[in-house]
Amino acid sequence: QNGSNITMRDNVHVADGQWPQTAVNIMNNAGRTASPSFLENNIALGKSSEFSTVYDSQYAGNSGNDGDINTLWASDTNEAMPYYQVDLGSATTIARIELVARQDMNQQASRRNFEILASNSPDFSQYTVLGQNAKHPFLHLGVWILDVDIKQNFQYVRVQRLNDAGHLTFAELRVLEQVAP
Repeated sequence: QNGSNITMRDNVHVADGQWPQTAVNIMNNAGRTASPSFLENNIALGKSSEFSTVYDSQYAGNSGNDGDINTLWASDTNEAMPYYQVDLGSATTIARIELVARQDMNQQASRRNFEILASNSPDFSQYTVLGQNAKHPFLHLGVWILDVDIKQNFQYVRVQRLNDAGHLTFAELRVLEQVAP
């Protein structure tokens, strides 16, 4: 770490839950454990979505959960607190949320000042805040990952702007469930 700048090299994303033995040894020696195993099953993929606004038809609809990181959803530029939400179809325990940055340009403002909400009501009249990224943008072309510790079932997941921060855009909202190793 150099001031507020962090350089990461040789970062490995483990998608199948099988950590290399070298990594397991390092974590064990550091008193850490590997993340739980996650099924490569995005339970938000292709599910019905709702959004507050849309920039134009190119960025509309289920582009935020269509499984293609080369498409994206974008709110209009006038709304202060835009949101995008997915109906999972039924209440389920959420283990991880992944928000994939748009891939076609570096838009730092869209990679910070957002929160992830979950609810069993489509109007979010009652909700639980699962997590947020309020200050620092996550990496360009990167994936913001939130491991969810709340063991409660939810049917709706929403990514929403914080602090009247305005325009919001991302390539993919993924919702993963945990499976037994």
